[in-house]
Amino acid sequence: MLFHRMRKSMRPMMWAILIAFAASIPLMYGRSVLQRRGEKPLMEVNGEPISYASFAQSFQSTYERYYQLSEGRVSPEMERYLRYQVLSQLLNYELLWQEAKKANIEVSDEEIVSQIRKIMETYPSREAFMRTLEFRKIPYPEFKRSVAKQLTMNELIQRIRDGVGVTEEEVRSYWMMENEKIEAEYILIKRENYQKEVKVTQEDTKDYFRTHTEEFRAPERVKLNYVGVAPEDFEDGVKIPPSTIKDYYQDNLTQYQIPERRRASHILIEFSPEATEEEKEKAREEIENIQSKLQDGVDFATLAREYSQDSTSAEKDGDLGFFSYQQMVPSFSEAVFNLREPGEVTEIIESPFGYHLAKLTDIESAHTRTFEEVSDQIEVILVKEKADALAQEEAQRVKSELEEGRTSFQEYGKEHPERAGSSPYFAVDETVEEVGWAPEFNQTAFSLKKDEISRLIRTSTGYYVLGLEEKKPSYIPDFAEAQEVVREALIAERAKELAEQKAELVKSEAEKGMSFSSLAQEHNLEYERLEYFNRKGRIQEIYGQDREKFIDLTFSLPVGKIGEVLALPGGYYLIGVTGRNLPWEEFTKQKGQFRQNLLSQKRNIFFEEWLGKIKEKAKIVDNSNLFFSP
Repeated sequence: MLFHRMRKSMRPMMWAILIAFAASIPLMYGRSVLQRRGEKPLMEVNGEPISYASFAQSFQSTYERYYQLSEGRVSPEMERYLRYQVLSQLLNYELLWQEAKKANIEVSDEEIVSQIRKIMETYPSREAFMRTLEFRKIPYPEFKRSVAKQLTMNELIQRIRDGVGVTEEEVRSYWMMENEKIEAEYILIKRENYQKEVKVTQEDTKDYFRTHTEEFRAPERVKLNYVGVAPEDFEDGVKIPPSTIKDYYQDNLTQYQIPERRRASHILIEFSPEATEEEKEKAREEIENIQSKLQDGVDFATLAREYSQDSTSAEKDGDLGFFSYQQMVPSFSEAVFNLREPGEVTEIIESPFGYHLAKLTDIESAHTRTFEEVSDQIEVILVKEKADALAQEEAQRVKSELEEGRTSFQEYGKEHPERAGSSPYFAVDETVEEVGWAPEFNQTAFSLKKDEISRLIRTSTGYYVLGLEEKKPSYIPDFAEAQEVVREALIAERAKELAEQKAELVKSEAEKGMSFSSLAQEHNLEYERLEYFNRKGRIQEIYGQDREKFIDLTFSLPVGKIGEVLALPGGYYLIGVTGRNLPWEEFTKQKGQFRQNLLSQKRNIFFEEWLGKIKEKAKIVDNSNLFFSP
């Protein structure tokens, strides 16, 4: 089950999010934010308040980073998502800090100073780093305490994860799941192909309607008048003074600071964290032998291709590309960043992955992107920001005039036909074509009363003001109105029954020894033969969870065995496995890397579950609904 869960998980593990969040704490928060007297906290975690001001500082930093990356394209949906992420991270951060204090974890002053030095190394100079603290109004002692807090939580996370190991059997199973290939064939029986065989009478249709009446209920629908103001309409008229662009650059200088990056090639001889002393000694002998060859003048790239057990980089002469200090494990980064000139080779490095030799091939110095490099990008951001504000201002003005009766949707539409519109009747889960998919638009529309003017709604296309013209309540139609839809539903259900019966018949004939290809030909069914593929292989026209069901069933079958009929939206699948390939001779070579990958994934899952249990036990008071609209 562990491997199945890891394979199915599509989202990043929470521990990675938390560590990334913790790493940014010193510069995101800066000084402590005190709760103002009498102010309700945004959230309480076991009695400890999280203030709105604390959230605002974190959210602003996160929002600005995303705004820069997306060049100002921040939809309301994305803004809500970022808000949720920051709230979740603040909650997790507080829980971790409380647990770290319970565990009496302490970090030494030397560790704190060392971490601060590493952070400073990502800046062009010590002075640039101190200017950043000053700009963010973070006193150095507060920054130091934040670093200590971060290190304490990291130690807690590491202790929890270090308590997890993997067995030899788990590694074998994981390797098998990643490397096993099978050859298979299937017959597909599509339901719609049997609809032409279904004959239904008027009486059949009426009987079906009587027994399934509620299924044909018509949903509540509304018809709207609306005004939509798009920020893009204002962009051409926005002029940003050069001084404003320059001020933005100076105020956000840290966003344009690029830390020193180095390019290196490496040779890796693996051993697992659980390796015996004998296994580690054998790996040491191998890397020392390679080191001797280097000292005798053998080309590093040649040795990397021949000996490195990092297959991905070995194919590229060991090249790892450019990386910053913090992108690699500490022991590796420390060795590479201590080299002075391209061409130099490190001594033997020990890391959680094994033993390395690394050759420095290039250095990209730390630098700040110049104003000239980024001024155009900044101007685009500021233009979009100003245009958005103008659009919001115009929409708010129209809203006020509508509420005060100084204009109507129709009158405004005569002056600005491109902004005003009237919707057809639509249900809450349907889309107004001119607006696009906008859940908040729909939810607001269905909450309105007759002649009520909505609040301002932000969608991905602009700001909207709505007015309800008419609402049709949900109702059950009479048979005459629903007759055609009912008839189609009845035909589809009976066709499904016929397809299922056909699938069972074909299965029984296949089990008697008839080949899939001949059965498909005899019954005029679709047949497909799948050449050897692994669990990640593409299956034609089967996606998502349906593909997982297909893969799970297929890989569970022995060679020559036919599976139970698999019902998917595309039809009924009859699957047989004709061959299986499992290159066990490769297992020994790849075992170390697979052990490391499995251990990392298993630790991630364990930490996520641990944090979930802590959260379940915690007393959490969430007041965020008082601060944000839904």
